Amino acid sequence: MAATAITRAILMGNNRLVLECLKQGENPHLTCRKTGRSYFHVVASTATADKELQWVPVVYQLSNAGVDVDTKDREGQTAVRIAIKRRLVQILAALLKCGAEFSAADEYYADQAAGVVKSEMMNVIRRLTPGYWAAIDNFTHSKVNRLIKAWSRVNISRNGQTLIEYAKHNAGDTSVVKSLVHNEASIELAHAVMAGDAERVRVILCDSAADLATTDTSVKNSFVPLTLFEAAILYRHDNILSVLKEISRAKSSTFVKPDTNTDFFKSSSGDCGSSSSQYFRKKSESGSMGNLSNVIYYGSNNSVGGSDSVTSAMCAIF
Repeated sequence: MAATAITRAILMGNNRLVLECLKQGENPHLTCRKTGRSYFHVVASTATADKELQWVPVVYQLSNAGVDVDTKDREGQTAVRIAIKRRLVQILAALLKCGAEFSAADEYYADQAAGVVKSEMMNVIRRLTPGYWAAIDNFTHSKVNRLIKAWSRVNISRNGQTLIEYAKHNAGDTSVVKSLVHNEASIELAHAVMAGDAERVRVILCDSAADLATTDTSVKNSFVPLTLFEAAILYRHDNILSVLKEISRAKSSTFVKPDTNTDFFKSSSGDCGSSSSQYFRKKSESGSMGNLSNVIYYGSNNSVGGSDSVTSAMCAIF
């Protein structure tokens, strides 16, 4: 039995093909029956340090599709642990921005690195950990703001409760909740850009809360924050760059909100109305955007050479 289409695309380092597989209905939630590994594990086990940026978009694609970033394999390892052991700094950063947990054991393995790689890895860990949950528990609101400015995902849940709902009951400061709500759509936009998902970018931009001017201030050794345009260039998403330029021009020429009847707001399934209506219905009363994965990825049940489980071929690569 052959490996799934998603597995093959990941092994090739072809993030565009992974995205196409997801859009065609491939199941992103599969795990290997033998090893217990998810596609996040496959990414962390396959990516190479010299061409790491080819695989980073896949992390955001899987996260956008609702895959659990903290899944453990049969050995109790998460994708974060594997990325640390393999010294994949950019993959680690992407996983943390998608809400992955970081443990004391993970820090131990990170400390085993040496030289420049260790410095870069520790810089990422310092900037992106602890995550939102711990920051809220410890009332470190400055850390919440730093995570927001680093494009760390707000649209996450734990034990059936969204981060925003959790913050409402535990932050002790309404400004924290307001900040999370205010930036949620913009961070979703950033993750769609880094995933290379033009359709998702268009849908999210139908929400007036999404800010084209959002920036990532966590970029290493940079005094200038990373813009959405620069992120598209960094990950070689020419299609996204075109969309951003087009929409930016349109927004600058309109008075209030973009005209949803214009062509650049249309997705393959129709105009902004059909997709965005699903998008807005998924918002909870708390202001949380909910899970956008069903809006974009699961409109089709057609498989691209996939199978019902991650096969023995996938297991064999570990």
